[in-house]
Amino acid sequence: MQLKIWTVISALALVSGCVSDPKPASPAPVLEGQWQVEDINNSGVIDSSFITLNVTGNTVSGSAGCNNFTGSITQSVDTISISKLTLTRKMCPPALMQQEQKYMQALSSIKQVDQRTDKPWVFLTNESAEVSIKLVATATNTETAARAKQDNSAPVRHQYNCNNVGDITMSFVGPEAITLTLPEESLVLKRERSASGARYVAEQAYFWNKGNTATLSYEGTEYSCTKL
Repeated sequence: MQLKIWTVISALALVSGCVSDPKPASPAPVLEGQWQVEDINNSGVIDSSFITLNVTGNTVSGSAGCNNFTGSITQSVDTISISKLTLTRKMCPPALMQQEQKYMQALSSIKQVDQRTDKPWVFLTNESAEVSIKLVATATNTETAARAKQDNSAPVRHQYNCNNVGDITMSFVGPEAITLTLPEESLVLKRERSASGARYVAEQAYFWNKGNTATLSYEGTEYSCTKL
């Protein structure tokens, strides 16, 4: 009898050893950070229009090539949703305006993130699993742009303290643009040629920095800023 008991126990041990623990599901890719749009609905983008997508927590923002936009993003285990998109109201050439509307529609249709480890891109797909938007991270381009356009010893990000505004952060997102993070919102500003310092502009704002000082103009009011 004792031999039979040990035989049964041994058999159970062998069976349990052959059954492996189920592997936990791989987490879905999370979209975060600063991205440049390289393609919309397989139609490319207009040269030099510089379309961006910035994701911070539950908020999206960026440049649609003409106007800046903001909105909300919801991400779960297997889906992503972008909604409540609002745009500034600047008028641009018809081709840019049409591309802008196409970009807004594509963002609203996003359902999943396809991030491939062997490629530098991220693909945002719609409900039919078709690629709506192709993104490339701006980190590498940012460092190159910062070195080419600014002092070689300057970091990619600069922090300033502006009178009556508080601390702000200027981040390079391409050779000709920056993201300006204010206490309550983020703006994408494009570079304008200037004989003195670097000047970046958006519809209701501009940022002009030279050395350790800068001037921020926002909604018609100018603020003096000092680099931290």
